[in-house]
Amino acid sequence: MNLRLRIGFTFSAVAVLGYFALANFIPQSSRVESPVLPVGLLRLGLDLQGGIHWVLGAKLEVAEEQELNAFRNAVEDSLEDGDLSFESVSVDDGRLLVVTAVPEQADGVRQWARDTQALAVDTDDGIRLGFTLLPEVVAGVRERGMDQVLEVLRRHELERDAVITAFDGEQLSRCRALGFGGRLGLLVGSKSMKPRKRAFEFWPLGELARSGASDLVIHHKLAHRLLKIGLRRRGYGLALWFSIEDEQESSEVRAAMYQRCALHGAWGAVVGRVSEARVAIAGG
Repeated sequence: MNLRLRIGFTFSAVAVLGYFALANFIPQSSRVESPVLPVGLLRLGLDLQGGIHWVLGAKLEVAEEQELNAFRNAVEDSLEDGDLSFESVSVDDGRLLVVTAVPEQADGVRQWARDTQALAVDTDDGIRLGFTLLPEVVAGVRERGMDQVLEVLRRHELERDAVITAFDGEQLSRCRALGFGGRLGLLVGSKSMKPRKRAFEFWPLGELARSGASDLVIHHKLAHRLLKIGLRRRGYGLALWFSIEDEQESSEVRAAMYQRCALHGAWGAVVGRVSEARVAIAGG
């Protein structure tokens, strides 16, 4: 390469980088409206920003199961007190299941459930009864659960460093209603076969707006170019994640998976071999 080409290449590189650097000083609203200025900016990674992001995914389903277990204990106490008669009681797949020996025993269980003002009949074949929590009870349980999570963050002054993620946009909306001012990430999966769900995964901007989320946390295979442009123009962050099923794979296959994750600049990865993946993806 002769001297003129080297000078021209250097000048072009400086001009392009300077163009993006200067755009950082222009408000985002002006960049979006401008046909010339770039919408996306050069973003510093956490290693250059300093600090960490603490990612939280509150398992509110566990709180619902605990609520059902409390009713199961109440049923068992009623049996010991002689108020109810039945064969067995259990909690399975979000339902309280009570098996009675005769229909007369089932009548007593139904009345007990009505008296709780918290349970709705889900299945009833005369002697086997299934109950679920009423929608308003579920909402209350989830709100208490999120309130506890937010209280922990505030107590440790970590609200600004945390990213709360959820597949359910209503959970994120509830966080905003409870006063959470940090980042909220709407999770999007990649294995749904339902057409409506797939359409949502392809273009989830409406749910992002409804949920009050600040970021889309999405599988890398779904992060197509059109979606990336739409997210940038609306001011949303994009966090890529990988699901690496590395438990049963050979060392060569695992190494290729980790390399692909690193090349995509993934925001996170679900892995089985945590220590190995950390070294391979993040260099320790």
